[in-house]
Amino acid sequence: MQLSPFEAINLGLVKSFSDSSLLDTTYLGKSSIDLHVRTIISKNDDGNVATSDYHKLKPQEMVSLVSSEIIDVKPGYVAYVFLKNRLSQKGMLALNTGIVDSGFKGPLSTLVTNFSTKDFDIDGEQEFFRVVFHKLENFDEKNIKAVKPRAYDYYTYLKFKIEDISRLPKYFLNRDLLKTQIAEEVASKAAEIKFGKAAMWLSVFLAVITVIAPITISKYELLVTEKQKALELKIEILTKRIEYLERIGTKD
Repeated sequence: MQLSPFEAINLGLVKSFSDSSLLDTTYLGKSSIDLHVRTIISKNDDGNVATSDYHKLKPQEMVSLVSSEIIDVKPGYVAYVFLKNRLSQKGMLALNTGIVDSGFKGPLSTLVTNFSTKDFDIDGEQEFFRVVFHKLENFDEKNIKAVKPRAYDYYTYLKFKIEDISRLPKYFLNRDLLKTQIAEEVASKAAEIKFGKAAMWLSVFLAVITVIAPITISKYELLVTEKQKALELKIEILTKRIEYLERIGTKD
């Protein structure tokens, strides 16, 4: 069963960063509670992590947003977290939203990237999350006792999120890696094309040689044969002249 924001606030399921109660009258007539940005965790071009309350999110850049409010999902309840629709409509994508199980207490965060072609300004105290709470049915004492509390103060939680983003690239598609991969692929394709052209010309050359070589050899053999026959004829004529001269010499 979904709780109204009024019920969730009065049950202490969501509080301000100072752990004080929110004004329930702010959410009269609404179906969810808005969470605001307290800290933006980003990476600079050198790969160093920084925190701020304002950031200009570039296309495909990733940052982590940490909430100002604290949620306290008591046993028997569950929280559902969504990125604000108007942020999604502007091209922002949240990579890790969904269910927060019973037993969690602390700020909420999400990793976001900018899928638009323009820079996107993120300000501290900007609304970025919608959260709704549900009461679990048939959640008896046995289930309640099995819930493991997981409580984080703001600074401990922030430390974990800084460690998380330090292992990720600055950009969602890792543009430097993509450039390298594209350059390598282009070079590989160029080499294949060059090799293909070389192989093609070699094939043509061999084909031409295959056709021309027999013709050339045949002509050469014919030329040698004709010269040989002419030489044999000359030898035969000379031989007959010698024989004729020898006969004349004998008569004298």
